[in-house]
Amino acid sequence: MRITFLFLLIPLMFSCNTGKQPVEEPFVNPQTFDENLKEVNRLMANSEDDQIDDYVVRMGWKMSKSPTGLRYWIYKSGTGLKAEPLSFVRFNFKVELINGFICYDSAVDGFQEIQLGKSTAPGGLEEGLSMMKVGDKAKLILPSHLAFGLLGDQDKIPTRAILIYDIEILQIRNQ
Repeated sequence: MRITFLFLLIPLMFSCNTGKQPVEEPFVNPQTFDENLKEVNRLMANSEDDQIDDYVVRMGWKMSKSPTGLRYWIYKSGTGLKAEPLSFVRFNFKVELINGFICYDSAVDGFQEIQLGKSTAPGGLEEGLSMMKVGDKAKLILPSHLAFGLLGDQDKIPTRAILIYDIEILQIRNQ
């Protein structure tokens, strides 16, 4: 009986011990991790910047660049009221990706109206609208950090998308 017990016990002991030592997780220095993450973000932003610059050259647009990275070109000047903080701005629009895919178009979806500073619109769109007046037509190029960022809009705009807006201001109501 003891021999039978040993024959059963020995394989059980070897099956539990695989011979591998527990793997220690390497220490990750949070400061180094943060620095690496910042460097990756900087490289990705520079890559987007290059893509936008190449696109602008290909299109032959005369765009300006804001300190935030928004590219804008008012290609038709209107004569109406200028937008101010908290203005209600009604506009026609077309939103497309840098590859030409049209995401949204007011010809299909209808005009949009937002209140500057109190909307859920992308920051780059609000920044561009705040530079415009009634009757203006403009092209805006929003790098992903001024558009929908890492998540996209969970519908037609993918993650990290550069957006090109074609905007026409229809009406501005100031507070």
